[in-house]
Amino acid sequence: MDDAPWWGLALVELPSIAAPAPAEALLAAPRVPEDRRLCPHCREPVGVGLGGQPSLVEGRCPYDGTYYSFVPRLRRNELLADRYRVQGVLGHGGFGWVYLAYDERLENRPVALKGLIDADDPAAVEEVHREKRFLIDLRHDDIVDIRDFVLHTPDDGPERRRSPAHQGYLVMEYVPGHPLTSAEVLGEIEVQHVIGYLLRVLRVFDHLHGSGYLFCDLKPTNLMVYRREVKVIDLGGVQEIGAPGTGAFSDDYAAPELAVTGPNVATDLYTVGRTLDDLFRATARRGAEEPEFDSLRQLIARATAHDPALRFPSAADMADQLSGVLRELASRRSGKAYPVPSRLFHRSTALIDNGLGALPPLGWWTTPAARTSAEEGSCRALTVEPPPPLTAAAALPQPLPDPRDPAAGFLATSVHDDPRLALSQLASYQQPTTEVELLSCRLQLRLGDTTAAHAALNRAAHRQQRDWRTHWHQGLLALADERFNDAREQFASCRAQVPGELAPRLALALCAEYQAQGSAELAAAAEQYQSVWATDTWYESAVFGRARTLARRMDRAGAVEALTDIPETSPHHRAARIAALRLLTGRLGNPGSPTASLPGAAELAEAERRLPLLGLDELDTRRLRTLIREAELARALDPAEGSAATTVRKARLLLEECYRRLAHWAPDQARHTVLIDLANAARPTTLR
Repeated sequence: MDDAPWWGLALVELPSIAAPAPAEALLAAPRVPEDRRLCPHCREPVGVGLGGQPSLVEGRCPYDGTYYSFVPRLRRNELLADRYRVQGVLGHGGFGWVYLAYDERLENRPVALKGLIDADDPAAVEEVHREKRFLIDLRHDDIVDIRDFVLHTPDDGPERRRSPAHQGYLVMEYVPGHPLTSAEVLGEIEVQHVIGYLLRVLRVFDHLHGSGYLFCDLKPTNLMVYRREVKVIDLGGVQEIGAPGTGAFSDDYAAPELAVTGPNVATDLYTVGRTLDDLFRATARRGAEEPEFDSLRQLIARATAHDPALRFPSAADMADQLSGVLRELASRRSGKAYPVPSRLFHRSTALIDNGLGALPPLGWWTTPAARTSAEEGSCRALTVEPPPPLTAAAALPQPLPDPRDPAAGFLATSVHDDPRLALSQLASYQQPTTEVELLSCRLQLRLGDTTAAHAALNRAAHRQQRDWRTHWHQGLLALADERFNDAREQFASCRAQVPGELAPRLALALCAEYQAQGSAELAAAAEQYQSVWATDTWYESAVFGRARTLARRMDRAGAVEALTDIPETSPHHRAARIAALRLLTGRLGNPGSPTASLPGAAELAEAERRLPLLGLDELDTRRLRTLIREAELARALDPAEGSAATTVRKARLLLEECYRRLAHWAPDQARHTVLIDLANAARPTTLR
């Protein structure tokens, strides 16, 4: 997939919306509702009937004297600039009416005329003309094409006696579609399509902001959809970044601080969030509160935060997170995962596992517990608890260096993998930066020194504002300290700021696993793990977490099935197959738990079938076969099975043989003796 922030566009196919013929788009009776009649300058309500008096469709604003008119000024067949023949009215925008016209110099090609200003002063019209000329050069595939700017003096007539003498019009590409809010569009689209459209809008905003301009007045009605395309229309409010004033805006979509700060990138992105929110609610309808939309709601909450410092810093950042949200939704709808490299986190190569995916060492059979097990004929309980919290915290995905940090280049290319050597390198860096301190924090965690990790994070906190990276590292330290409630809160705050990322969701699932007590809590943790894995198959730790939680619920089959999902291309495929075999052979629960905790005959047979497929050497194969034989003897001895004496005898002989074979690989005489003693303890009682 594309590594650009709007990579999510590859995940959704936008519906094809039929485009009406130009004549079909004309309004038969153009009228502006009273609740949308605002002064074009101060944005106060005008033309509203009071005390039983009729409303005024044109006049002067009582607040600042600006002329307003809600009557179309151009008549059918009127000619502008000797080339644009008016056909009728298409709609009404923030500055006035939009007309359909034909360009008689270009084979009657349809164009849209947007009234930009009505003024008595020709100099004022010319000033607007100069200010808006840049729109003609502001090209983008998803922005309506501005082709010309014309001045027009209306024909004299009694119905126009109060009209200003001069009017200016933008000549725009005619977009043969429907507003995104129209019934023709809303009836054909779903939430994932809305996200696709808004990703296109964010690409437009990234282009505008990079060119030094702000859109200022985004709202759903300013998005025109046709075929599989979307166009941002109504560019009358576009202005340069840093220009004085508040620009053109719609009250329902304007950022709360706009009147104080004026338009900026933060206020522009606020309008994107408000537009996304409206369209999401319109398409999700009653399902807007469903859990599958949690990430989208969190993204909207950040984009529309009251404090502009909490919003996304750029259109690209917002688009990257929105792409991640779309990926999650697409995977839920299709049942297909979409592995995509994160732009904020390294792909973690460490597996968060408690040893389930590792071969049991020879020491497994040379402890007092092994002797007791052999004498009692019972297989030992399989460890399905999560790994030590400090180990898990150190193995969670690592954030990529912030590219704005002065040390970003050094950290990305020059730091050793060994944590001790890496800390030495960081200590020699002349000017420690935020990212240097954050990496020091993580390296100290890998070394198990939480005190030094806390100190490094405290130094980093003095150098930067609180953002998702701060929450992430505070969550890591809280997890390492076994403060699970604090860890969950920090990771939740991190996720709220980067709702399209999977790493915080993996961390939250891990916290849920540590805190789970009953079956319902374990099921919830398993579901959180599954939502991560279902979205991106690069998160194998989520599969192991799900397998552990299912095993703790005594769902052996579900745990084995989860591990089977890890593909052969994964570096953890071998560990997953070993873990699955151990789950097929191990006791779930304590030795005194019910018989149901023992593997069944079918599960042991499946373990036998899988064992040669692992491709292990003789010693490793013998270790796993010994686990199978221990489970077989435990079943044979269980009273509920009612096994015949011959069955028990056979199981003992097979296990005895396994122990004696393991003794061949004992590294010293002491352990060789222990394994022979195990064999003697397991063998059936004989008369000689």
